[in-house]
Amino acid sequence: MFDIAIVGFGATGVSLLKQIQDEVYASGLRAPRIALFSHRADFARGQAFGDAGTIHKVNTPPSMLSISKSEPVGFTHWMNAKGKANELYPNRLVYSTFLQETYLGITQSGLLNIEEIHEPVQAVTRQQDSYRVRSATGKPLQPIRSYSAWAPYTEPTSSTSQTNQVSSSTTANSRRSREGRF
Repeated sequence: MFDIAIVGFGATGVSLLKQIQDEVYASGLRAPRIALFSHRADFARGQAFGDAGTIHKVNTPPSMLSISKSEPVGFTHWMNAKGKANELYPNRLVYSTFLQETYLGITQSGLLNIEEIHEPVQAVTRQQDSYRVRSATGKPLQPIRSYSAWAPYTEPTSSTSQTNQVSSSTTANSRRSREGRF
């Protein structure tokens, strides 16, 4: 059983994963088993940053593009280390590279047990005290104790269980994960 699933793994998904890593480290929790669902093409980049061209700029200064409370100016420090300290509005591909390198650092830390699943999600169905994720190919996956979703999916009808619409900033069982009971 997965403890957490993140559906859609772009900038918000990387930020959520970084927050989970920070909490696991600070609290001394065991490594939760996390399923990451995203297309391979925009994995750890998202469409907004991964599909950008060199002319597309971020619309926020680097000092405000934090993905972690523990590192509020992490992107600024990263840009300084890359020799890009003078760019007030860097192009989106620079931020995409930052997201990918952040994800690489998270995986290398060993604090989280992560499984990448490069399939689109069609449904998330609640079943008593867990959720079941079904991929677009129809393959059911292991039960999940909580989930967060950052990308829409097509919701099927279900007569036997309650199906939750996945939408931006949806979280389930957040109290359980905040308390470290993954």
